[in-house]
Amino acid sequence: MKAIVFHPSGPRLEERPVPVAGQNELLLKVEYCGICGSDIHAGEPDFHPGTIMGHEFSATVVDLGPGATGFAVGDRVVVHPNAQVCGECEECRRGLTNLCAGVWKTATGLVRDGGLASFTTAKTGSTHKLPDSVDFATAALVEPLAVALHAVRRSGFAIGQTAVVLGAGPIGLLVTTLLAAAGASEITVVEPSPTRRKYALQQGAQYVIDPNAVDTVDHFDQAGQPDYVFECSGVAELVGIAIRIVRKRGVVTVSGFSRRPPQFAAADLLHKEVSLMGSFIYTHEFAEAISLLASGKIDARPLISGIVSLDEGLDAFAKMKSSPDVVKLLIRASHDGEQDTV
Repeated sequence: MKAIVFHPSGPRLEERPVPVAGQNELLLKVEYCGICGSDIHAGEPDFHPGTIMGHEFSATVVDLGPGATGFAVGDRVVVHPNAQVCGECEECRRGLTNLCAGVWKTATGLVRDGGLASFTTAKTGSTHKLPDSVDFATAALVEPLAVALHAVRRSGFAIGQTAVVLGAGPIGLLVTTLLAAAGASEITVVEPSPTRRKYALQQGAQYVIDPNAVDTVDHFDQAGQPDYVFECSGVAELVGIAIRIVRKRGVVTVSGFSRRPPQFAAADLLHKEVSLMGSFIYTHEFAEAISLLASGKIDARPLISGIVSLDEGLDAFAKMKSSPDVVKLLIRASHDGEQDTV
């Protein structure tokens, strides 16, 4: 089978044998797999060389390994890529499974082979059945929706409050969608890409700002500071901007990932008594994201910029890295089933 494999020099399209389902595992035919920003900027030590990439995928069960129960051949599923945790540490006992050190040892698409392949395997405990109302392509967005939902939950956002979202990539746009559904009185998205700003308005933002044309801090000094700011871009410098533009005793939630240290004045944080918090992946929000899509309360499908085959996968990586207007590209791992419509 074909697979996109992580190497320190960059991803490669390789031929791999079809895997065999092990104990308590399912063999899955991958339908669609999203390319995440973390895939584009993949590197060691988080990603292990030789690992098949991809952690945002939908699939069909084609075989059950020894001891696997609760599923049948033909079931439509999605895989929680971070569910294989130790279950014994303090964080796991508190229900904070996203903070278990085991996440980094077992993460699908980073350590364990993922969904950028024709077939993959998954533990039954990591696998969720898909409702019939959620198509395979939309199901590939369950994982980023769970990330966004966790960020909104972490913030404590409540109906009627105002918010600014920094960055209109997939997570920023899904945060915007969730804030609109939660009853935000006003949402402003700060994003340099005109195409992504258009997406933000479609997903529920009332206002958009081009930071290359407008000084973000000056704008909110004059227009009024929001109750909440969500930093979703992964640009380290924007953490300081977020602290400066949020209101006194406001909340800044950071879900954008950067290895660079943020630069901000402690005085800005202290004098305004800003609450600054991180948001890392998700816990129970993965199952909730499936329910939100199934109910129709959240429509994530508009975020799909295009669908390509595995053969075109490396070109898709390059396109996502070079084009700021692309939001989410999906890899179609299967050549049968649903028709591709974007």
